[in-house]
Amino acid sequence: MIEYLPLAVAVAACLALALPFVDDRADLFVTRVALSAFGDYVGEDEARRQAQRDRMRAAHVAGTTHRVYASRTLLYAAVLGVAGSVIGVYAAGGLLAALDVGEAAIREALPASVEFVAVVARLADLGLGRLFVLLAVVSATVGSGLALGAYVARWRLLDQRAYARAAEIDATLPRTVAFMYALSRSGMAFPRVMDTLAENEAVYGEAATELSVAVRDMNAFGTDALTALQRISRRTPSEDLADFSENLASVLSTGQSVSAFLNDQYERYQAEAEAKQEQYLELLSTFAEAYVTALVAGPLFFITILVVIGLVLQDTLPLLRVVVYLGVPLATFGFVVYVDSVTQGVGGTETVAASSLDDPDTTSVTGVRHATDEPGDRGGSPRFDGGAATGRDADRRSADRSSADRWAESRERLRVYDRLRWVRRLVASPAET
Repeated sequence: MIEYLPLAVAVAACLALALPFVDDRADLFVTRVALSAFGDYVGEDEARRQAQRDRMRAAHVAGTTHRVYASRTLLYAAVLGVAGSVIGVYAAGGLLAALDVGEAAIREALPASVEFVAVVARLADLGLGRLFVLLAVVSATVGSGLALGAYVARWRLLDQRAYARAAEIDATLPRTVAFMYALSRSGMAFPRVMDTLAENEAVYGEAATELSVAVRDMNAFGTDALTALQRISRRTPSEDLADFSENLASVLSTGQSVSAFLNDQYERYQAEAEAKQEQYLELLSTFAEAYVTALVAGPLFFITILVVIGLVLQDTLPLLRVVVYLGVPLATFGFVVYVDSVTQGVGGTETVAASSLDDPDTTSVTGVRHATDEPGDRGGSPRFDGGAATGRDADRRSADRSSADRWAESRERLRVYDRLRWVRRLVASPAET
């Protein structure tokens, strides 16, 4: 049993890498070991460090620093590399033991068309020197492959997260802009608009979360609004939000009407959303036609041919079972995965917490204030875009407050609708639920 001790240690080391995901003390221990081993190395190359930090910002990695993440990545790669080398030696040894049955026996077991594969049995007859070289090559290949794969996968994962966040930001940006426009028209100052948006980031999604970084810079570090927005435009993974932040900073710096700018941006996003929805529907119709042709009519035609051949010539029941129980389900699953990957980023699928409707202090998703919300500034209170609230606006707010009872009944219906959402989902799609 002692000959299997290195293999057991290698497997245990690989399993130990999963402990930080379930235990905080193991996570702290791994972090300390990683920083002790690679903490100084990860900060030497400034260009590489800056590129990796940009990846982490785009993926919105919270709760860790670049030094910790990079050190743990190198630790994972090193452990998997060493463990993979040991496992590679045992895998090569097991393969040689399996080939020890002899070339003649393998040729007899294989069909004549592939009997040339039996020459691999000659590996079991190698001398000690050649066997050592073979095991060393296999060990180095498996170890370096696992190490390189772990290192690349850790950083590629951030790119995938950044891509997913960019799609979420693009999908939630229109309603975020609508909310900012509603607040700006109410006479709220721009810093307060950003603070309110950051407080409701759970409602408005990734776009609000990304803009809340600018709020943190302004509140915690005293950064001015222009600099904070320019940083957002440089760091965000979304091109739409980058353009919006840069244009908003330009509007603020030139003293133009921010309300008019936000209104124009919202209308533009609405037009783009309609165009994307039309394109999405056309794409779905194309996929539907392809599915009916390739995975409905095609398999039926093929199954019909197999049945006829089975009745006339020879038994095709095993092949029919493979097609019906394996081929069609796998093809359907692959088609669903492909459609999901192609249609990512369409938007409109984000859910809103039900508590946002129950809380009267939470602004509605559309950017319109609840009927029971405070009316805000009145009369000649200044707007952040340079204007002032008119008396007509104050009268309208008073009328809205007087009609609170009328809207209270509607909000109660919405609460009941949200509470019964799971029942409707169960009835509509019992299989998915």
